Amino acid sequence: MALKLPPLRKRRAAGDISLAIVNIVFLLIFFFMLIGQEVVTQGNVRLPRTDQLTGAQIPSNVLVVQSADEWLLGGTPISPELLGSVLGPAGETVYLMLDRDAPAELLLQTLARPELAGYDIRLVSLREGGAG
Repeated sequence: MALKLPPLRKRRAAGDISLAIVNIVFLLIFFFMLIGQEVVTQGNVRLPRTDQLTGAQIPSNVLVVQSADEWLLGGTPISPELLGSVLGPAGETVYLMLDRDAPAELLLQTLARPELAGYDIRLVSLREGGAG
C-alpha cells in the first residue's frame, strides 16, 4: 500500500528588503537636512536698485503702477482696460515700474492682466536718490 502525500508547495524566495530600507533611510536624511536649513527671513531680502539708469534715460513707454487701478503710461494716467489700445503691437517691450515698497501681490496681479499678454515685460527702477 503506497501512501499518496500531497505535493510539496514550493516557497517563493523572499526578496531582499535591505535595499528598500536603505532608500528610506536616505530619503529621511535628505528630508531632515532640508527641513533643518535656516529659512531666509524678510529682513535679509535686498531689493534691486538701479545705479546706472537716470530718469532722463528711462524710455517714454514706462508703465508706472501705483495701485491696482492707478496706472501711468509715459506720465499720463491711463485705465488698465484701455492699455491694449494705447500700446503698440504685441511683442514690443513694455517697461514696468512699481514702488519698491509695493506688495508683491500687486506685481503678480499686474503681470496677470490680459492687456499685457504678448508683450515683453521688463521691470525698471529709479536710481536711489531720485530721478536724476
